[in-house]
Amino acid sequence: MGILSNKQIKQVDKAVMTDAEETAYLIKTLKVKAIALKGEEDFVPIPPKIETVIVKGGHVSPLENPLEVSNLVNRLIE
Repeated sequence: MGILSNKQIKQVDKAVMTDAEETAYLIKTLKVKAIALKGEEDFVPIPPKIETVIVKGGHVSPLENPLEVSNLVNRLIE
């Protein structure tokens, strides 16, 4: 995100972030199987009622630990 201005970063954040309570409700009402991926140092809590896989890393674990994340995804799609 180093190439974005502060204003652009704020616009992106506002566009993609959801209210935590709204997200919890959406997760609880899912009608399909879902698996959450969470970095062990991530500040986001484990989502309710969903199988959660913990990997090394933080909030951007796909960038911090790409091999473990890609191995997990490959196992899930097989």
